[in-house]
Amino acid sequence: MSFFDSTKSLVENIYFLSAPIIMLVSIFGLIQIWIAKQTLKINSKRDAALLSFQLGEKYMPKISSLYQKIGAQMIELKIDHLKLESIPIKNFNDQELKSLLKDQYDLIASNYSTLKVNFYKLLDELENFSLPFITKIADEEVAFNNECLNFLQKVRLAAYFIVKERAEMNLEIYYDNTTKLYAIWSERFEALKIDAQIGNLKETRSKIKPKKINPLGVK
Repeated sequence: MSFFDSTKSLVENIYFLSAPIIMLVSIFGLIQIWIAKQTLKINSKRDAALLSFQLGEKYMPKISSLYQKIGAQMIELKIDHLKLESIPIKNFNDQELKSLLKDQYDLIASNYSTLKVNFYKLLDELENFSLPFITKIADEEVAFNNECLNFLQKVRLAAYFIVKERAEMNLEIYYDNTTKLYAIWSERFEALKIDAQIGNLKETRSKIKPKKINPLGVK
């Protein structure tokens, strides 16, 4: 069998051969596009993860330094900052804070002018840290594993000042990225705690072998 049909012209033979060649080139091109897309995904995920680490290295030392200053101030003012860090906040409104913080709310309010400078610096750093995650530039799951509890505690501590700034400026968008990331991480953190509790209960249950007394003649 010959590739060329002698009964046909040279142009017809070339056209006949070009079809499978074009098909092979097209398949090769599609494979290359698929590989490029996969590479971009891998590179993008790697870059997003790297950015997460860089954000932690950049902002967490600043946040920790401000936290130390705020903690010292609160101790002097008889405000229990450790208690504030442990109180879960959901809605970031004044009614919720008064209900949750109780006497601590009044202590913070009466010392607002003393505390506000360092607290607003802290919130600026938290907002700068949160923005790349909310805009999907950085991988927040990577950061969650490293900074979750630290972040949640700082936002809870600063909750009064978030609410205060929003009320004074009449704008709910103040520190919006911070509260959005807080909502995502706090929910996930609670889910992990529940999963751990379920796991412990299952392990405990597996060790219990309930017994019963059957009536005579019943196995």
